[in-house]
Amino acid sequence: MTAPHLNIRKILLIRTDRLGDLLMNLPLIHRLKQNFPTATLTLVCSSAWAPLFHHHLDVNRVIGVSDEALANSKYMSGLMRDLRSARFDCVIMSASSKEWHWRAFCLGIPARIGFRRKWGFLLTHGLPDRKAESGRHEIDSNLELLNSVCPKPWNGQMELGLDLHPNGAAMVEPFGLTVGKKRIALHLSSSNPQKEIPASVLRDVITHLLERPRYQVILVGSDAGASAEMLKEFAPNPRLVNLIGRTNITELALVLSRAHCVVSTDSGPLHLAWIQKIPTVALFVAGVEGSSPERWGVYPGFAPSRTIRAVPEKFEPATILAAIQECASEGM
Repeated sequence: MTAPHLNIRKILLIRTDRLGDLLMNLPLIHRLKQNFPTATLTLVCSSAWAPLFHHHLDVNRVIGVSDEALANSKYMSGLMRDLRSARFDCVIMSASSKEWHWRAFCLGIPARIGFRRKWGFLLTHGLPDRKAESGRHEIDSNLELLNSVCPKPWNGQMELGLDLHPNGAAMVEPFGLTVGKKRIALHLSSSNPQKEIPASVLRDVITHLLERPRYQVILVGSDAGASAEMLKEFAPNPRLVNLIGRTNITELALVLSRAHCVVSTDSGPLHLAWIQKIPTVALFVAGVEGSSPERWGVYPGFAPSRTIRAVPEKFEPATILAAIQECASEGM
């Protein structure tokens, strides 16, 4: 049921949690702009991810907030004054939160859209939260939130807009990415250690790639996780570029955009890659709660990809290497 009577000129989108969860709202953002092309859109997200949206054509303003700021009553009072003065017509909250549902109600925003969990009675347009058991991709569940206010369906487009970054080439130049090599980026870690792949498997994959001169291996992420000790075994090699802990979020996205293939666990960098249409090999550890390729994998048909799902002891270097070769070839 749509609500054509809504006069939406100012939109607020709130998503302050993890990177992957935030990126799953890119189609939602684009659908809002499809339906309300003259409306302004303000995004409130984690300050760690805010720089990714500074060049996004569908986002007019980004407000980055840290966990510390969210817990600071003085800061939040100032933020609430700022948001109240904007006089938003609509707020979308794709993550259920008592605090944000209450804040949106207190701001007096006429249309409050979200899932009916955690004080969902404060919403004006709510849906039951069946994400976990629906078997649907997270993107599709988020898009469904807009059915009550957006007559036009999503047109299938999403992007980060980093190709418009004025200093993109200069930002990645110091990292030593070699022209003429097939660049394979590996993301080794995860915020959930249960999602990590055995270090011995990753060692064999890296060793195999470095034995072939046509490849350059780029290690990315904020932390090497359980693989940190294993990485010490590799001698300095110009075709092994270790960027772990050396990039900010924008630099990471730009590095991934220059890879021929990205290999990653179920994590933010996986989504940063395929959203930019970079071929990806997605590694999912079977049996981990809240992690499934159906919900959190590459959106069907959006980028060349292979998904490998197995219990840790069943991951095989040969399978991963074959997937890398196939994906890198498809992306050329």
